Amino acid sequence: MLTLRLKQLCANPARPNFNHNLFECIALSIRILCKAHPSAAASFEESLMPTFGEILEKDIGELVPYVFQIMALLLQVQNGCPATYVNMYPQLLLPVLWEASGNVQPLVLLLSTFIEKNPQESAKKTEPLLGVFQKLIASRSNDVHGFALLKAMTCFISPKEMAQYWQSIFLVLFKRLQTAKTAKYCGAFVEYLACFAAKHGTEQLRDITNKIQPNMFSMICEKVITQHIRKVRAAADRKMAGVFAADILTKGQINPSLWGNLLEEVIALFELPIEEGDNEFQEGVCEGYSNATATLTFGGRVSVNPLKENCPDPKYNLVQTLATLNKANPGQIEPIISKLEPEVQTHLKSYFTAANISL
Repeated sequence: MLTLRLKQLCANPARPNFNHNLFECIALSIRILCKAHPSAAASFEESLMPTFGEILEKDIGELVPYVFQIMALLLQVQNGCPATYVNMYPQLLLPVLWEASGNVQPLVLLLSTFIEKNPQESAKKTEPLLGVFQKLIASRSNDVHGFALLKAMTCFISPKEMAQYWQSIFLVLFKRLQTAKTAKYCGAFVEYLACFAAKHGTEQLRDITNKIQPNMFSMICEKVITQHIRKVRAAADRKMAGVFAADILTKGQINPSLWGNLLEEVIALFELPIEEGDNEFQEGVCEGYSNATATLTFGGRVSVNPLKENCPDPKYNLVQTLATLNKANPGQIEPIISKLEPEVQTHLKSYFTAANISL
């Protein structure tokens, strides 16, 4: 029945709410059935792909973003990566697909899923992928999607393949930071730095940035990380950012004069609400059609977090790090803590007590 309705929709996609609800039903059906029977994904692909192919070939703008989201979901619920997606991969990088604003997030979702499922094949097109990343990161409305794609590449494509590109990637990120900085961009940048450090180590991040310009990592800590870490949004990413900030204290080789500010901000990250930045573009279903509003509630999701279930408790990790730092730098930590705001000191004391650790 859903397949029949989808075919009818191709001929007359003029009712945006109906379009959206039909694809929500398809997505929910996939989630429910494939959770119980993973092999059902092949049956869904067999029935849906011919119509999806027609939608893409005719470039039915009202439906294309939905197609990419359903395809990403079908790929996510499978263990492998069928040849259908491998054959499609080069087409997803064509510039014409990225011209419609509503295609951007669904395409990033599909590409990120493909990169995770098939990193070897993805690596064959690393430079075109980086071209997409560079285009997205230059856009104020799409920069967060550029970071999402970059996180997938960072975590799933082999370090050996990516090593040759890191300096160029960070130069692109720093250029945007210098020429068109926004609070939203800075929050997403901090989130990405935490992701990179979780995957490849804070030391490597420090060394890459310092090769671009001496002492660059300390400047990033002072001007970006300390000032914008509270803008990291998702709970798992905030935990990862907290672990990253603690790691900087022992591995970042930053000036000790920055320790206090970083410590104060990471405790604020744990204890205060998310700090809002600029007004962000809100996605959702609205009356009337805009293909920038086609995000499915039950569609695919990609959450790239290298720590996942291995993420240590960030508060325990922080006081453990401070104890290590205190041993390596006798007499330096307690004076810094004494200058923190009283409320911050109270929170930090409670962390030490809960962890049964003392300086």
